[in-house]
Amino acid sequence: MEQINMVVQERVVAQKGQNKALRRKGQVPAIVYHKNEPSKAVSLDEKSFRQALNTEAGRNVLINLQIEGKKADEKTVVISEIQYDPVKRNMLHIDFHQVALDEQIQIAVPVRTLGEAIAVKNDGALLETPTREIEVECLPTNMPEHIDVDVSGLELNHVIHARDLVLPAGVTLVSDEDEVIAQCVKHEAELEDAAEEEGTSSEPEVIGEKKEADTE
Repeated sequence: MEQINMVVQERVVAQKGQNKALRRKGQVPAIVYHKNEPSKAVSLDEKSFRQALNTEAGRNVLINLQIEGKKADEKTVVISEIQYDPVKRNMLHIDFHQVALDEQIQIAVPVRTLGEAIAVKNDGALLETPTREIEVECLPTNMPEHIDVDVSGLELNHVIHARDLVLPAGVTLVSDEDEVIAQCVKHEAELEDAAEEEGTSSEPEVIGEKKEADTE
């Protein structure tokens, strides 16, 4: 499990307009939560934070936060949530959760599909992946960067559920085991054509009209 070090600045939450002022300076306001301690308000450099996340691990990385000017105050955290501006995509706020390396945590892990499904290749089917991440439980040091699933053997109308995923040692599934991870289905156009053909072939014979024609 990759770990990174980051220096953050302590801040006072009560100051009005503080968050906007921080963002103008390229800083992002953040909160560090801990189940047994009061939360701590901090800020950090957005550019440095983005660079730190630009790794294979992405968001699932352990971060050693060092409060500037307080060498003894170091916290090991995971990222809980990052809020973005919907237009500019700059970071608005970050939530961290402090963790103990010897205690289990629950965290969302991305699911990554590998290969080309046989139904897509041979039947022109559509691969659907409705669940892009799952909840797992593990020690912070066992936190997976992602979970890979091979879809190359997936046939038409077959489904891969969360229970079918192969999880690393020390990692257990928290999400509903029946969650659909991937499935191959026909394209809507094919389904509509099939429905039209079925409707045409099953159109009822109008007996009354034929009888009238026979009597003419």
